[in-house]
Amino acid sequence: MEKKFSWDNSELTPDDLSPLSRELFGDLEGFQFDLNLYSMSNYAELFNRLATVFYPRHIAEVGVFEARFSSYLMKSFAPRCQSFDFIDVTFRNSARNRIAQCAGETRASYQLFEERSADYLRRDRAADWYFIDGDHNSETVREELDAIARSGSGRRFVICHDTGWPCARWDGTYDPEALSTPGDFQPGYISPFSSSTVEEYGLEFGHVAGEESGDGSGVLTAVEDFLGANRDYGHLRFVPFFGLSVLWPRRHFSDEDNRRIEQSVSDPEIYADFVKKLELNRVMLLISLQRAGRVWKKQRDFINRLRNRLDSRGE
Repeated sequence: MEKKFSWDNSELTPDDLSPLSRELFGDLEGFQFDLNLYSMSNYAELFNRLATVFYPRHIAEVGVFEARFSSYLMKSFAPRCQSFDFIDVTFRNSARNRIAQCAGETRASYQLFEERSADYLRRDRAADWYFIDGDHNSETVREELDAIARSGSGRRFVICHDTGWPCARWDGTYDPEALSTPGDFQPGYISPFSSSTVEEYGLEFGHVAGEESGDGSGVLTAVEDFLGANRDYGHLRFVPFFGLSVLWPRRHFSDEDNRRIEQSVSDPEIYADFVKKLELNRVMLLISLQRAGRVWKKQRDFINRLRNRLDSRGE
């Protein structure tokens, strides 16, 4: 069957690859077939390594969106992980259904918290692993990190998405009114070739600051500010898939565990997994771009034929 890639390829699986292609690309655990690789499930190999150091019994995910990563978490860590908390200000019905279906398949125990991350974190539920992927701005993320640091004590991993371009140094938000300066955010397009929003040739971002800035803006800035005030925390950062940072309180881990965690950043097998996923995605994007060009050529030729026909009639 011919595959025509679109923005959403959620029905595709590694089994849809030809046998020899699958052999070349590998098992692709967690790979997201959407053309936009926004899910943290693409870091599956890294999470597998972290789990050998500290296996989670309670996971909290802030920012559920379509619940694809939520499903990955339950499939990968239940039933040994005893509890999952999913937090979002608004749950789509499709996300609720996907979580419920996956929980039924995996026997995962979960709760949905339809509220702001600040309200959830005041509950002090003290998860083992926190995944932070909610509002993408320095103000919100710093509040989340501070609240997690205050919640209980002991070992934990705090895993923050979007510490790469663009959100590392560029504030964005889904809810400007929840921030201290809502007027600073407008719908816009952003590009790595411009320090301010652009008219076209950029990525659309719901509400975004007019400019990127290393001074108090962005998710990575929030992480760095937090680390400056909490010097006992370790930090690993990965560039692919919009960037990921792993934070953990070093004093609650043994020297051997800290060494194993830190080795993840230089583990060639993890980067080999990243490269295979990025290469398959690059090929899918190239196929989609070429196909779009062919479609546009056919449409342009049709428009020209219509124009010539009208010209011949003097219309």
